[in-house]
Amino acid sequence: MPQMEIIINKKQLFSQKIHEINTIKKAHPQVDTAALAARLSLAVNHLESADHGMMDWMHKLDMNFENKSHAQIMGYLDEQYKKIQHVDSGMRATFKESDLLSKEIQ
Repeated sequence: MPQMEIIINKKQLFSQKIHEINTIKKAHPQVDTAALAARLSLAVNHLESADHGMMDWMHKLDMNFENKSHAQIMGYLDEQYKKIQHVDSGMRATFKESDLLSKEIQ
């Protein structure tokens, strides 16, 4: 799943930059490293939240339709579609945020 790989890679990048914050400060004293570290931490939290949202939805998905009517199945699938759209929207917003931050720190 490519989106999960994006989350992992961005979390690793941002976490590494947080650990390198003192080196960044020495190399670029004009950079507000406290603000940068806070933004990086927030981005990591958003990525983790997006990851948990997807995992939570996947674990709760029940594709066992035995003894269910067509109407029940369609109702359930419609409900799940709405839920995954919400998860997807959150992930896209998180990716957009993390892409902007990635460009700033490179």
